[in-house]
This record gives sequence, structure tokens and C-alpha cells, in this order.
Amino acid sequence: MRALLAGLFTMLLASSAMAAQVSSVNPALCSSPQACVDINSVVIPAINGTTCSASGATPQTCNGTRGFVTTNSLATAATTNAAYVINDSSVNAGSLIQCENLGYSGTIVTNGIPVFVSCVPGAGTITVNITNAGANALSGTILIGFSLQ
Repeated sequence: MRALLAGLFTMLLASSAMAAQVSSVNPALCSSPQACVDINSVVIPAINGTTCSASGATPQTCNGTRGFVTTNSLATAATTNAAYVINDSSVNAGSLIQCENLGYSGTIVTNGIPVFVSCVPGAGTITVNITNAGANALSGTILIGFSLQ
């Protein structure tokens, strides 16, 4: 039993050390602001392409193969859709795009439930269709993450 507990304790210490290493990045890998991406205080090296960020009312311009856009405070009524447009010169109608909800500042349920229904590429645009699946209106901003595949 002691050997089992000692082994588990050793594994716990090793995983804590690895977690500490993951949260920091070698500064040499981040030679410019575009070389690294900070997501929820975890800095990771960017992988190929350009990264952009923008915030505010639709439409916003964010030219890059990956990006983060924070919407203005949405007030979408219950069970309705809002189309949020991102202008991006890297996109064409045949682009394959992945979009994700990376965070909602409102209180889920109390301030609606934002759901990404589709992420539609166009000529220089990405239209993110955000539906409120809740019974109450949305009341908050959404951090949209997108990536051209």
C-alpha cells in the first residue's frame, strides 16, 4: 500500500511540474506579437499563418487565417438568430472555416444561451449565425474564435 501511495505521489508531482512547463513559453519562440497567441492567459506559439483580433459591433475586420473577435453586447431575443459578420480578406466562398464560442460574458440561462448554428464563408467575409436557445434575451459579449482550415 505504501508503494502504491508513493507511486501516486510521484506521479502527482511529475504532472504538476509538467503543468508548470506548459503554461510558460520560451521567449525565443515569440519574436513578435504575431508569433504567439494568448488564450486565457496561456501563451502558445502561433502555428503558420496570421492571427488577428478585433472587437465591437458587426461587421468587424480581422484579416488573418486565425482570429479572435469579441462582439458588442448582444441583446438577441429568445429563440432568435443574430448574424455577426467578420470581414477577412483571407476568406472566399469556398473556404473551410471553423468557428467556436470561446466565452460568453453573460450568465448562461439568466442571460440566454448563445449557440453557434453556422459559420458561413463568403467573398471576404465570415458570417457567424448565433442563435439564442434560451428563454431570456442575450445580455453579454461573445468571444468568437475562427480558423481557416
